[in-house]
Amino acid sequence: GLLEEGNVFASHLKAQQNTAPEDRVPMPGESFLPIVPLPLCRAKDEALQAATSGRRDAFDTENVPQASRLLEHLVQMLDIETERQAFLDAPIGGRTPSIFCGHIEQIKDKIAEWFELKRELSPTALQTLAECRYIFLLERVFGIRDARMADDTPDPMDRGGLIHSILREIYNAVALGECGIDAPRYWAVKTAAGWIKRTDAGVDAIPLAAFVPEYGKEYMAFAKRIASERMDAAHLGHPGVWKAERQKILEIILNFIRHDIETCAPENRFPALFELKFGGDTAVDLGEVRLHGIIDRVDLIFTDTGNLQKVRVLDYKGSSRKHSKREEYVDDICRNLDCQLPVYAFAAQQFFFGAFNTPELNAMTEAAYCFYDREFSKIGSALEKSTVSMDEPDLLEAFLATLYQNIRRLKAGDFAVDPLIETYNDYSSVCRTEAVAREDLE
Repeated sequence: GLLEEGNVFASHLKAQQNTAPEDRVPMPGESFLPIVPLPLCRAKDEALQAATSGRRDAFDTENVPQASRLLEHLVQMLDIETERQAFLDAPIGGRTPSIFCGHIEQIKDKIAEWFELKRELSPTALQTLAECRYIFLLERVFGIRDARMADDTPDPMDRGGLIHSILREIYNAVALGECGIDAPRYWAVKTAAGWIKRTDAGVDAIPLAAFVPEYGKEYMAFAKRIASERMDAAHLGHPGVWKAERQKILEIILNFIRHDIETCAPENRFPALFELKFGGDTAVDLGEVRLHGIIDRVDLIFTDTGNLQKVRVLDYKGSSRKHSKREEYVDDICRNLDCQLPVYAFAAQQFFFGAFNTPELNAMTEAAYCFYDREFSKIGSALEKSTVSMDEPDLLEAFLATLYQNIRRLKAGDFAVDPLIETYNDYSSVCRTEAVAREDLE
C-alpha cells in the first residue's frame, strides 16, 4: 500500500505468478526470476537482458510515458557503466574523477564534520584507508560491516582476543612476581641519565618480566595452568571443535613463553608493558590526524651496564600477515598497508621519552610481529624477518607522506573504489573491481 498502483514491483510479481511454479526452493544466492526488472538493473548485462526480453507485462510498457522513462533509465545505466569502465581502464595517475567510482565531493563537508567529531583514528583505520578508500567510507564512516555469524569454529576475533588476554595475564604475573616462582626480579627506573635496569623498585618504576632460564619448567607450568583455566571458561564454537582448537591455542601460547625463556636472558631483554593504551591526552599527534590504539607488548633491551639500549614494540598476529622477506614489511609500512608498527613505535617513544620520531629515538626503537605458530622453530625466524628499525632509510618519511596524502583525499571526498588491495575480506563485489594481490602491486 506504500506504492502507487501498477508499480514495477507489483507488475513484475503478477507476471511471475502466471508462470509455472518451481518444484524446489532456490539455493542461497539463486533467483528463479528470469530477468531483473529494468528499473532495478545495476549492470550492463542485466539491463540488456531486461530490455530484450520482450516481457512487456513485467514493465508496464503499455503506458508510453513509463516506457520512455524506462528507456531513459537504461541509457543512464549504460552511461554509468561506460564511465566506470573508462575510469578503471585508465592509468591511476590519469583518471578523471567519477561519482560512480567513489569520488563524492558533495559529502566532503559532512566528512569534515565526521572527522572533527572522530578526532582520533586507529592504525587499522589508516590501513583500511590505504587498502581502499571506498571501503573506509562504508566501514568507518557509515558503520557498514560484515555480519559476524555464529559458527562451529571459533570466530577469529574471539580467538585472537582470548590469546591476547591469556598472554597479558601470564606476562603481567611474571613481571609483578605473582606467578609463584621465586626468581630474581627487576625494574626499569627513569633517572636523569635515562632509563636503567635495577633490582629494586622506585617511584614510577616499571616491573619487568624476567625469564630466568633456570626456572624454565616453572614458567611453562604456570603458563599452561593459566591458559587452561581461561580456555575452560571460554567455550568458543562447537564443543567438539573447541576441544581440538584449544590444544592449538595452548601450543601457540607455550611457544611464545618458551621462546622468551630461551632468548630473553642472552639478549638482556625484558618484556615490560602489556596492552598499553594511548589516546586522548596520550594520543599520537601527527598534525593532520591524531591516533589512538593499544600496543600488545613493549620489550626493553639493556646494555650489560644496565642502561636502556633499545625499545622493541611487539604486535601479536595471525599468519595472514606473514611475509617471506623483511623488505616486504618495510614496503607495507611505506604504503600504509601496515600502520600498526610505526604508530605503536611512536606511542612507545612518547611513553618513555615524552617525544617521538626524532633521529635519536628512531635509532633505538624497533617494531616486530609475534606470529601465532604451533611450530616452535618458526617463532624466532618469523620474528627476526618482521623486525624493522625505525631508522630504516626513508621509512618514516614515506610512511608519513602516504598517510598525509590519504587523509587529504578523505577530506576532499575522494573515496575511489580502485585500487582495491586484496585483504582477508573480499570486497570485489561491493567495489565492482578486481582486488589487487599484495605481490602484484606496482
